[in-house]
Amino acid sequence: MGDATSQEDAREHLLSALTVDQQLLFSESRRVAHSFARQHALSEREFDALMVVMIAEIGGEAITPTALARRIRLSPPATTNVINKLVAAGHVIRQREGGDLRRVTLRYGARAREVAEDFFAPLSRMADAHAQDFSLEELQTVHRYLSGMATLMGAQADRGE
Repeated sequence: MGDATSQEDAREHLLSALTVDQQLLFSESRRVAHSFARQHALSEREFDALMVVMIAEIGGEAITPTALARRIRLSPPATTNVINKLVAAGHVIRQREGGDLRRVTLRYGARAREVAEDFFAPLSRMADAHAQDFSLEELQTVHRYLSGMATLMGAQADRGE
């Protein structure tokens, strides 16, 4: 019973430490995002919209202006304003889908890729070096944990809408 209690205590302690680590990671991620946005004259909403478009594209999905509006919680006219600014800056491209000229999707633009690669390259190199400290199995476990947490966070955000 003593071993079970000490393992439960160790698990609780580790879960608490993971929570603090996640909060710190989120906070530092926001600081990096704000720095990027400031350097490229993007508002917080514009940056959020750009991230949604980028993540959708990485996931192999096309995102419509309507879906973007829901995701960033803006009215359609305000979302159009954000999209117009991102298109004008070359960060986002409006693309007509197939034969239906009314259907527009948003794509991550070449300019966004270029400035993101320039800005995030040092962080990417540091992350790659840090990952060398972990075995493949450990990285798979971290990936599974973070992916699950992202899903849970998304579900919580959806409930709050």
